[in-house]
Amino acid sequence: MSASSARPDGVTRLMVLDSPVASRWAEADVLISGGVAEIPAGCLLQVVVHRHGRAPHAPQAALLSGWGDWTGAVATTLSHDTHNLVVFGRDPAEMLRAAQAVVAHGGGIAVARAGAVIAEVPLPIAGILSDRPAAEVAEQQRATQQAAIEIGMPTAPLTQQPLFHVLAATLPCIPGPHLTDIGVVDGDTGTIVPSLLVSAGASA
Repeated sequence: MSASSARPDGVTRLMVLDSPVASRWAEADVLISGGVAEIPAGCLLQVVVHRHGRAPHAPQAALLSGWGDWTGAVATTLSHDTHNLVVFGRDPAEMLRAAQAVVAHGGGIAVARAGAVIAEVPLPIAGILSDRPAAEVAEQQRATQQAAIEIGMPTAPLTQQPLFHVLAATLPCIPGPHLTDIGVVDGDTGTIVPSLLVSAGASA
């Protein structure tokens, strides 16, 4: 995570989005070193980029907690309800790899780990639909969901379709905080959260 060059190195306390689906607010201490913010242990980075040409493409980012320990990344344009590009992970290189795979297909879902895309569902029609036979898409979905579970995606609470943890993470009409292409929206109040900063601590 890039940090503002105006902010000194040290520990900054941020609000984070805790738990999939029924998200809630939590806090985490983030170490900034050399102008770069390190993702704390137990947290993921989520990034949302607008892709419909109706708003700036500036990436929006937030930390997630309660999502387990990941060893890869997931990217998707099937992200209710706005279907922007959404990427989850801890390693920026893996996140980029998954996002590039999705972009190359004109949309879809991709899972990356250890320098490679290990599963994907191409969705070239508006980034939400496939042009392939249903049986083929079903097998792609099964393999991609299993790959996402293997890199650490939680299976609860959506035990029947756990891939929906990432597909619904940007849905701001449900309770709790959710990251969107315009920032974090608090679903309980319907407000856009102007800043996730809690406090900037002393130099590390």
